[in-house]
Amino acid sequence: MGGKVAKFIASGSIPDRLQERCSRNRAPLMRRLKVILFHDGVVYHVLYIALNTLAIGLIVRRATTLDFDEDTTRTTYLLTRIGWPPLQWLLSSVACLTPIWYGIAPPDVPDREKLLRRDPQTHLAYPVKGPRHFALRYSGFLCESLPPILAFYSLMWAISLDLDGK
Repeated sequence: MGGKVAKFIASGSIPDRLQERCSRNRAPLMRRLKVILFHDGVVYHVLYIALNTLAIGLIVRRATTLDFDEDTTRTTYLLTRIGWPPLQWLLSSVACLTPIWYGIAPPDVPDREKLLRRDPQTHLAYPVKGPRHFALRYSGFLCESLPPILAFYSLMWAISLDLDGK
C-alpha cells in the first residue's frame, strides 16, 4: 500500500524527550502533562471522566428534584441509573485515570547499569537479585481491587433481588 515496512525497535533506542522514568532528569509536571494530554491523546480520557462525572451529577440532581411517593422509589431510581451492576462506568473511569496518574507521578526506574552485574572475565551482564521482584504501587491497587469489589456488589444485588421475590 506504499507505506514503510514495520521494523522492530528496542525500547531503549526510542528517544525519550521527557525522561519521565529518571527522577533526576525528569521534565517539569506541566510539560509532562501537556505532552501526555495533547500529544499522546490522554485528553480523551479526561473528557470521558468529565462526561461520566457530569452524567452522574445530573442523575443525582434530577433524583433530588423529582417528587417521589416514598424514599424507596428515589433509591430505586438512583440504583437503576447509577448503581446497576456491574457499574461499567466506574471501571472505565478508573481505567482512564491510569495514564493521567502516570503523567503526574511516573515510576522511578534506576539506570540500566545499576540493575546489572557484569562478569569481569566475559563482560556479560546479569541482573542483580534485588530488582527482580515487582514493586507494588498504591495507584495500581485501586484498579486491581475494584473488579472483585464490584463482583461482590453485583452478587449482593442478585441475592437481594432473589430474597425480595420470595
